[in-house]
Order: sequence, then C-alpha cells, then structure tokens
Amino acid sequence: MAESNTPNDPYQNIRPYHDREVNLVLNKLIRNDEFISAITRYQFPKLASWLGFVLKPAIRIFLAQKTDEIKTIADFQGLVAGYMEK
Repeated sequence: MAESNTPNDPYQNIRPYHDREVNLVLNKLIRNDEFISAITRYQFPKLASWLGFVLKPAIRIFLAQKTDEIKTIADFQGLVAGYMEK
C-alpha cells in the first residue's frame, strides 16, 4: 500500500499511524491535558476529582517513562491492553 503524505490527501487526518511515527504521537499525547485527564478518571474514578492535581503529573511522568520502551504500534497496543483489563 502506497503512503500518501500530500497536503491534498483527504484521508491524511484519519489514516492509521506508521511505526516510525509512534514516538512523536506518544509525546504529543503525553502533553495533551484532555488525554491525561481521561486516563486519570479511568484509572482513579473516585480520586480524580479530589487528587487530580497530584495524579495527573504522576501519570504524565509514568507514561513518559513507558514511552521510551515503545517502538511500534503493536508495543503501544500491548501496553494499553494491559491497563484496560481491570
């Protein structure tokens, strides 16, 4: 399948990521407050409203450390799958 990186590609914003993009995308997510808030509320539903100011920076640091280990989309999916199994 040919990659398309042209500005006129109507699917550019919704296409799947490639392994070479994983690091950049994960770093953007770690800096995204909405993403961090969602993880905080999912993992700590009862504490998020009271201790979010403590939990969010801790989650951000934890994820930053974990992203150093992630090199592929499959690596990321494996990490997320482990946390979704409550």
